[in-house]
Amino acid sequence: AALADFGLPLFIGAWMSKRVDLLMQCVGLEPCLDQHYDPFDNLALLDRAYPELGLYLALLSFKRDWSDLLTRKLQGFAGS
Repeated sequence: AALADFGLPLFIGAWMSKRVDLLMQCVGLEPCLDQHYDPFDNLALLDRAYPELGLYLALLSFKRDWSDLLTRKLQGFAGS
């Protein structure tokens, strides 16, 4: 059974720093020196893959336009 089948609110999260090496250190992995990580691309991928889940957006850079992610509505919630 999927977690959503239990009626619990589910949210997805993404590492929103380009310093993915810090995340890898936190979980005990060796960083790849040639690895490219774009936090926006990762969050957009998660948003497309799981449109029914909520997004908790905190600590976002104001150097980028986030309107396409900030304006989506979840199905079944007030105002959608």
